[in-house]
Amino acid sequence: MGIGKVSLGILADSAGAFDNLLEGKKPGKWELSSLYANQLGELHYATLNLRRKNIGVSYRRLSSGELTERDLRGNETGRSFRYRNQGLVGRIGRSFGRMGLLLKGRIIQKGIEDGVLLGSLTPGLSYEISPVRVGLTFSNLIGGEISSSGGGSRTWNKELTFGLGFETGNFIAGIDLEAEFHDRGVEPNGLSAGIEWWIRNFVALRLGIMDDLRQAIGWGIRGENIQLDYAYLRHGELSNSHFVSFSWII
Repeated sequence: MGIGKVSLGILADSAGAFDNLLEGKKPGKWELSSLYANQLGELHYATLNLRRKNIGVSYRRLSSGELTERDLRGNETGRSFRYRNQGLVGRIGRSFGRMGLLLKGRIIQKGIEDGVLLGSLTPGLSYEISPVRVGLTFSNLIGGEISSSGGGSRTWNKELTFGLGFETGNFIAGIDLEAEFHDRGVEPNGLSAGIEWWIRNFVALRLGIMDDLRQAIGWGIRGENIQLDYAYLRHGELSNSHFVSFSWII
C-alpha cells in the first residue's frame, strides 16, 4: 500500500488507510490516538481517533486565527475573517484472504458563517502479495451538501487514489498517485512518496516528498502500549508545517 501521506505524519485519507485500519498496532485491542498540526503557520488541524480491529471513528477540526482578507493583487482589504471546519469520520474494513475492503463515511461542517454541512462515502480496496501491496480508493464517490444555514452551496471533488507499497521487516516504501474528476474530465492531482525505517522496532525514521517539491522528515518512538510521532513538512516559499501524533493502546 502506498504510504506517501502516512510517512509525512498526516492521517491517511488515501490508500494508506488500509494499513491503519485493517492491521493496527495490536489487533483486537482499543487504540486511542490524537494528532495536532500547525500548517503553514496559519491553520490548526487536530484529530481524536478511536478504533478497534476493523472499525474506527474520529473527530476532526481545522481552524485558523484572525486572517486578513486580500484582493486579487495581494493587497489587504481591511477586512478579516476566521475559518473553521469540523466533523466526524467513521471507517469499517474487512479482510478476505489477500484482499481488503474499506468504507469510510464523513459528515463535516464547513465554515462558521455559512454553516454548510457536507456528507460523503468513500469505498476502497487493497490486494497484497507479500512484500507488495496495492490499493485503490474513490474519495467522495457518493456525497454532497446536506444543509446550509447561510445559503452557501459547496461540494467535495471526487478523487481516485492509487497506492503501491513495499514492506519487508522494518522497512516500508510507497507511492500514492491521485487524480481528480471534473466536468471537463480527469486531471492528475498529485503524487507523494515516502519511506519508513524502524530501528530495532523502537525508533522510526521517515522521509517523504510530493510532486510540488514539498519535502518532509519525521521520526517515531514506540513502547509496549504507546507511540509518539513527529513530522516536519517544508513548503518552500510558504511557512512550514509541523505534525505531532500520540497513540495509546488501551
